[in-house]
Amino acid sequence: SRSGGAASPRVAGFTTAGAAIRTGSNQGLVPVPTDERLVHIHDLAVEFYTQRLHAGETASLRAAEVLHERGVSPEAILQARLGYAPRDWTQLVDHLRQHGITDDELLASGLVLRSSRDTLVDRFRDRLIFPVADTSGRTVALLGRSVARPTLDRTGHRIPQYSQSPDTHASCKGRNLYRL
Repeated sequence: SRSGGAASPRVAGFTTAGAAIRTGSNQGLVPVPTDERLVHIHDLAVEFYTQRLHAGETASLRAAEVLHERGVSPEAILQARLGYAPRDWTQLVDHLRQHGITDDELLASGLVLRSSRDTLVDRFRDRLIFPVADTSGRTVALLGRSVARPTLDRTGHRIPQYSQSPDTHASCKGRNLYRL
């Protein structure tokens, strides 16, 4: 969009000045969290997903089995901080809110989506989670691999086997790579 007659520089929905993002709702622009805050939010998410993988529930056992079938050792799972995103729609949202993360920060992190009912839902559901680090080793994004066999969503479209966090203020796919 134009502001003051000049194009406002944007990177994946963020102004390069880091001042604000457009939320896609009627709320307009909201402050952009700092890179450090986004890394903190991702670390909380990775911790949550890691705990879910080791929870011993039916779905998490299925996720661990997928890793085992592909020859991923328990040591590699721990070292890479792999995790599991539960099927439920808001487990991560609820967890992060309990840690004082605001809805604006949740949206800016790329870990959640706004539903058609204008509520926040987890971006990753029923997926193995792979943290993505920047060159300093800080977690700045996530990759998710579906645990279920290829399935269709409620509109009949195939659910992608892999999904990833969108670019954020702290992460750009062109600069970061899984376990770089």
